[in-house]
Amino acid sequence: VPDEPLRAPLAAATSRAQPGLWSGPRSPPARPPRPGSARRPSRSARPGPGAATGAARSAAAAAARPPPPGRPPAPQLTALERRIVELHREAAAAGRQTYVDPATGYQVLTEAAHLRRGKCCGSACRHCPYEQVNVRDQSKKKRFNSFFYV
Repeated sequence: VPDEPLRAPLAAATSRAQPGLWSGPRSPPARPPRPGSARRPSRSARPGPGAATGAARSAAAAAARPPPPGRPPAPQLTALERRIVELHREAAAAGRQTYVDPATGYQVLTEAAHLRRGKCCGSACRHCPYEQVNVRDQSKKKRFNSFFYV
């Protein structure tokens, strides 16, 4: 049997392998996760049907949030701003994450969409419930008109 001498050294080498090091036929050890690569929780880990809806959380957050310091609420809303408030309320009541801006035609994220994300993205969003804390360029920060940022 010519293969017998070759198998003996291989068996001896695998039996001397250090724990945690890859020694051949078994799968290699799992890599540790890279910093910043945390995964989002699965849908099954998210709150179920008994939890508050995005629209309910959005309405509660909007009612509890005072205007940011140094930014008094606007005394009057323009017709366009009133329309935006109406569209946002309709989208929130329907459980939608976006609505179409009447002036530009762009999709705008609702406050519920931002709450679902869980943090400020730094893009100076109109309905940011986090007071735009991650907006780096101060010139992009907007004034809060008691309903949304303008």
